[in-house]
Amino acid sequence: MTNQKGSAAVILLIVLVVILAGGLVYFAFLKKPGGVTVAPTPTKTATPTIKPTATSSPTPTSEKQTTYDLLKNIASWKVENPVTNVQIQRCTDGTKHNPAYKVMGLSFGPGNPDTTPSIQSVVSRVKNVLSQSGWKKCTPGTGEGNYYSNVGPWFRETYVKNGKLLQLDWNLSMGAGYNMSVQFEY
Repeated sequence: MTNQKGSAAVILLIVLVVILAGGLVYFAFLKKPGGVTVAPTPTKTATPTIKPTATSSPTPTSEKQTTYDLLKNIASWKVENPVTNVQIQRCTDGTKHNPAYKVMGLSFGPGNPDTTPSIQSVVSRVKNVLSQSGWKKCTPGTGEGNYYSNVGPWFRETYVKNGKLLQLDWNLSMGAGYNMSVQFEY
């Protein structure tokens, strides 16, 4: 029995010596002269090639969301999506409202004569944002442009970008109320 205990003790001692020696060798290789510790060089393993099953691309932001994001902080808009009464006019180059597209509408107002400066400020800011983001004013088709009616002056401009239209209308009429609207296809 003492022989078995002695053999077990010898085996245990050998295992401990091997572990201790392995640890010393490991730490000896990690230390460089000057006391700087470096990480061990990893062994090179084969990296599996990953083949995508479908073309992966970032999800594009929709035209609706992009245009809305450009305009949303300019005024306290009333949003209608989709609009029930599309007012978008055509351009002389033949671009016209495509009924296959939905139209989102933003409106601001009505106001009174005291709000004329704020309406004009909003119109100016909207035009600036549109021109900076690639919307191009098109030459208006029939029935387009500034006009006067029995309730006062109305102003209308149509813009085009990526084959889609945007209509900007505003009026400074005491009878109809000072307001503006934007409708755009998406």
